[in-house]
Amino acid sequence: MINKVNKANTPVKILGKIFEWVIFIALILVFLIAASPILPTKKYLSTYIVTSASMEPTIKAGALALVKKIGPFEIDKVKEGDIVTFASPENPNQLILHRVIKVDKDKEKGILNFGTKGDQSSAPDAWVVPNVYVRDRYILSIPYLGYLGAFMRTKIGFILVFGIPALLLLLLQIKKIKDGINEEVKKRTEKAISQTKEKKNTMTNVIILLFMVSAFVYYGTQQYVQALFTATASVSGVSIKAKDFVPPPVPTLLSPANDSYLNTTGLVMDWEDVSDYGDMNNPVYYIYQSANNPGFSPLAYESGHLSNSNIPAPGTPDGVYWWRVKACDSLNNCSPWSEVWKVTVDNIAPTTTVFIQGDLDETKDIAGNGGWHGYGWYESYDNVNLRITSGDMANDTIKYQILVGEVSCPAIGDASYSSGQPHDTNINSIVNALSEGVYSLCYYAADLAGNTESSPRRELLKRDNTNPSFTVDSVSGTNIGGVYYNSTNTVTVQISATDNLSGYTRARYDLYQADLSHNCTSFVDWNEDNLLPPQTSVSRTLTKSGLANGNYCFSIWVYDDVQNKSGVQTVKYTIEAVNPGDVVVNEVEYNTHQPDIDAAYEWFELYNNTSLPVTLSGWTITDNNATDTIPDLTIASKGFAVVAASSTGFATNYPDFSGTIVYILDGIIGNGLSNTGDRLVLKKADGVEIDAVSYGTDTYAFSPACPDVATGHSLSRSPAGHDTNIAADWIDIYSGSSPPGPNPGTNPHNEDGSLIVPTTTPEPSVTPTVTPTPTLTPTVTPELSSESSASPSATIVEPTPTPSPTPEASPTPTPSPSPEVSPTPTPEPSNTPKPTPTPAAEPPAAESPADEPPKEPQVEEPPQNQTPLP
Repeated sequence: MINKVNKANTPVKILGKIFEWVIFIALILVFLIAASPILPTKKYLSTYIVTSASMEPTIKAGALALVKKIGPFEIDKVKEGDIVTFASPENPNQLILHRVIKVDKDKEKGILNFGTKGDQSSAPDAWVVPNVYVRDRYILSIPYLGYLGAFMRTKIGFILVFGIPALLLLLLQIKKIKDGINEEVKKRTEKAISQTKEKKNTMTNVIILLFMVSAFVYYGTQQYVQALFTATASVSGVSIKAKDFVPPPVPTLLSPANDSYLNTTGLVMDWEDVSDYGDMNNPVYYIYQSANNPGFSPLAYESGHLSNSNIPAPGTPDGVYWWRVKACDSLNNCSPWSEVWKVTVDNIAPTTTVFIQGDLDETKDIAGNGGWHGYGWYESYDNVNLRITSGDMANDTIKYQILVGEVSCPAIGDASYSSGQPHDTNINSIVNALSEGVYSLCYYAADLAGNTESSPRRELLKRDNTNPSFTVDSVSGTNIGGVYYNSTNTVTVQISATDNLSGYTRARYDLYQADLSHNCTSFVDWNEDNLLPPQTSVSRTLTKSGLANGNYCFSIWVYDDVQNKSGVQTVKYTIEAVNPGDVVVNEVEYNTHQPDIDAAYEWFELYNNTSLPVTLSGWTITDNNATDTIPDLTIASKGFAVVAASSTGFATNYPDFSGTIVYILDGIIGNGLSNTGDRLVLKKADGVEIDAVSYGTDTYAFSPACPDVATGHSLSRSPAGHDTNIAADWIDIYSGSSPPGPNPGTNPHNEDGSLIVPTTTPEPSVTPTVTPTPTLTPTVTPELSSESSASPSATIVEPTPTPSPTPEASPTPTPSPSPEVSPTPTPEPSNTPKPTPTPAAEPPAAESPADEPPKEPQVEEPPQNQTPLP
């Protein structure tokens, strides 16, 4: 008995048992290290193999790191200096073990953001780690043991490190069982009971080994076990606790809806919350995956363990995503993946434009919103196309509305906008149905994800269908019977145009030749007056220069900025441009019968050499000392007109005069015409000299000048209008001359210029036959003045409405004809108070202020102020 006992407890057996238990414990530790990622303890404690040296010297590369899971309510306890594991923000499938160096709380979103850094790194990590990415807190590490763990996770490593020792231990245990059974058969003693205890322990070891091996095999061949074990099982008198292998239910996806479009503003991927089967191992956690393809290879994102049944997704890049979720209990029993849903993320708002093409009255199909001259007016619109310029033309839409006037657009989202219209919607029919005026087209784009343009766009639409109008305010020249006679080669028409919408922008005036009756005949050319920017009410002057003499018509009409046209108005012209010699001073009486002061009785005669009427407007007459403006008048073709110093003085000597006559405004020609020498210079309004005559001592026009004439005589061209610019063109005429004179307003010459032989009687019986025809009567006086401010003296004065041809109309107040028939051209000094050519011949006191002092040749200086006596 003693020997047997000693044999059973020999040192060899004792060492064998110690070795057996060491191997067994080592195998269990190795098993726990290798199987830690799949063991239920993963929820609390996990091991990781450190593959890089970024945390050295704190954690060596190749070390086995032991970490503790951070629960959803423990994340606030993570502080600076802690070492944690987290999913990489750049690659969620990669786990990183780094130290926390900064903790920031986003109060708006209610999350924590962590700054991290490896101990060996000189700079912090380039990312910010949201709290949902953080998984575990580091506890400790075992240097180099990670290499063994990594080796064990290979097939060869598992066989060498775990499989073979476990198999040897299993064989030893089987042998012990066999020996125990044999021993129990032979001996049924108290010693058998002791050996049975040993057998019981051996059986326990065998069961544990079988479970460890089967766990590896089971995990590699089938992911889930859908079976429920009883609470306890009795095997050889040993109780074994049952384990949960049933996963939680599959989560149901909630939002965003399948096939939806959305942006990432407030985006949260949400699913139904689930509990573990029978509430055995709550709480559950979730794993979320997304990919840009329905096969989920490669993944776009995979979460860590999510304690909540949703995951915020702000900042998700634009694209099409498929997503799914699975639930896992605390023992890492995971459900199958949920249904796969598709979502399109779009954070970029579409943009819009409007394509416009419109018609003017004459020009069609103008693209753009400029109209004719860039001010946006059209008669009608061919196209008002609302278009998507960037975005999804197939799905993005445009909202719009049309407001009256040039107004601001309502804000985006306002209920006044129409429902979304597809790309390239043409609303021209709606626009053309509006009445004419200005409208504001407001529009913006929206997509299915809820993105819109930042503000509405506005385009002004302008329609004008009304013709403009205009009036003719004034026309250059003298209006005689509706025809405007101009003495220059330039004509003007002043118009007032009105258009209340697009505005006046152009006048068109076409030039036509006209016949003798002023009927428009052949087209000559066209002219335009343009105005930009257009104006609704404006006065414009239309000018045409360089016209040859003749009859013309102007056809005038105006355009607005839509090319709507007014009616046509026609203005008729006659152009008789006056050149030197066309109108001449034909006769002048400067030495009248009146004694002493005769300046008020002086006059000169003008003759129109042309074939058309000539209008004098603004013309002047100048002697050697002063200049006077001739009142406006029109001289008929080959006709005469008298310009007299005063009406009273002229009527005294010629009471029966019935021709065309005007009077100098101040009652004196120049400063009074000198009887011994002076000049008359005729100029147009532009200062061009038309004719001149000088006599006596004045040689301005001729050298030698015309000789002085006696009292009651006049200087006259012979024949009428004859002008070779020499003194020989002039003759001295008087009552006894052939022909007799003076003859204001007429000239006794034949058509061919030969002199008319006077009758034997000295009475001017033939005078009425050469009086101008009554066509130039005061009835046309209003048409001969184009200026409202013209002097009343510009009118034609006829002392007698009907001229009398009686012979009693003596041309002089002297009853005796004997002085007029005297052939001597030298007047007697006793008969006139006029001064002699030499100023010293008579003292200045003997001269009347109304008579002229001797005039010097150098009187081209500005006129002197001289006031005649009353």
